[in-house]
Parts: sequence; C-alpha cells; structure tokens
Amino acid sequence: MLKKALDVAGGGFPPAILSSKADAHISEPSDVLKILFQYVAADGPTLGHINFFLLLRVAEAAEKYEMYQAIAAMRPEFR
Repeated sequence: MLKKALDVAGGGFPPAILSSKADAHISEPSDVLKILFQYVAADGPTLGHINFFLLLRVAEAAEKYEMYQAIAAMRPEFR
C-alpha cells in the first residue's frame, strides 16, 4: 500500500517522509486490514454484511491508527 495514502488517511502510521523503503509493521490480522484499508482508497466497504466481532476489531484498529473517516463510517453500526 502506498505510504503517502496511509499518511493522509490516518495519523497512526509512520510518516511517509521518514523512509520510502522501510516497511511498516502492523499487528492486525489480514481480515481486519482488508476492511480497514478500503477506507484509504475509496469511500469504504458496505458494513451490513460484516460480522459484528470483526467489525469491532476493525473499529479498534481504526482508532489505533487514527483513521477518522473509518471511525465515523462505523459509528452508526454500534448504536
């Protein structure tokens, strides 16, 4: 994934200007990241079909990486 896009989408990732060749290590599982990263390049996924517990893990990752667009999009799912 492009570091510049991650830098813009969330404040919790290492800044893109630090190193263009270094990988960012992320501890979340791939099923969580697949959903979370959809908010970087697009408006995000349709959330209605996502299992509640997976959605909860995605929301926690969105908070961790300060992805405010994802947090705002998921908030209604928890009401």
